[in-house]
Amino acid sequence: MFSKKGSCCEASRRSTGQPGTIFNSHTGVLRAISLHFVKTGRLEQRYGRDLNWLAELRQIADYGELRNVAKTDAEQAFETAERFFRQVWQLLNTDR
Repeated sequence: MFSKKGSCCEASRRSTGQPGTIFNSHTGVLRAISLHFVKTGRLEQRYGRDLNWLAELRQIADYGELRNVAKTDAEQAFETAERFFRQVWQLLNTDR
């Protein structure tokens, strides 16, 4: 159900523009996006917040024994992921 989060992570990895960059965790990807894109202004802060929220939902979906992801949150996650994809796509195509 949250495959788009995994895809957001992959889009994030590719957007770093560092060939051969290997991240050992989702947290590493999130930090790189924050450092190289959000803090430099190349990506609006809301996209950093969106990506962190998606990561939180992924954590709940994968490991949340006491809490489940609400259907409305899951639906919003897909919309958020699509918005993030569009922004990363635009960013990658303008950097060429």
